[in-house]
Amino acid sequence: MKKLFLLSAITLSTSFSAQTFVQAYQDRVNQITQNNINTYLTEFASFGVKTTGSANNNNAFNWLKNKYLAFGYTEAQVSENAFSYNGNTTKNLILTKTGTKYPNTYVIVCGHYHTIVGPGVNDNRSGTSIILEMARILKDVPTEYSIKFINFTGEEQGLRGSQNYVNTVVNSTNPKMNIKVVFNIDQVVALRAK
Repeated sequence: MKKLFLLSAITLSTSFSAQTFVQAYQDRVNQITQNNINTYLTEFASFGVKTTGSANNNNAFNWLKNKYLAFGYTEAQVSENAFSYNGNTTKNLILTKTGTKYPNTYVIVCGHYHTIVGPGVNDNRSGTSIILEMARILKDVPTEYSIKFINFTGEEQGLRGSQNYVNTVVNSTNPKMNIKVVFNIDQVVALRAK
């Protein structure tokens, strides 16, 4: 299921006209490993409760940033979108992969990385892991559209992080940011056939 979802995302991110099979994309999908996802899940859970603006939340933010850099993305591709919540500064993390044909049109792949009362086994450690794996396998794949991998915080408190991003980035650019499609990945569930 994860591979099917990822293949769909890759296809959508590169062309919105006729869909054709592209072996290079299938090769990338074949690089998805359960081991990588399990490692991300375990590492992410180790931060415990990641309440928006907490030390654990900030540690998870730094972990995410370091993962993207370890995949080979540059500091220039990673940006932060800070805001205040309950007197604490917290940040959304944005990784931008520039498109080859439409660099000013964006596919957004997003999900939240904070938790409320636990380590976020499903909500949203699962989505965070899928976003990381997508960013890893797409690192060297040219895409026509730019892709923004966004890790939001403050989702459980009323979409605070995503609202801040829309207000301070999407709507504040001139012209307004051109978004083609958004994939919000929250609580990924794997179904297995018997």
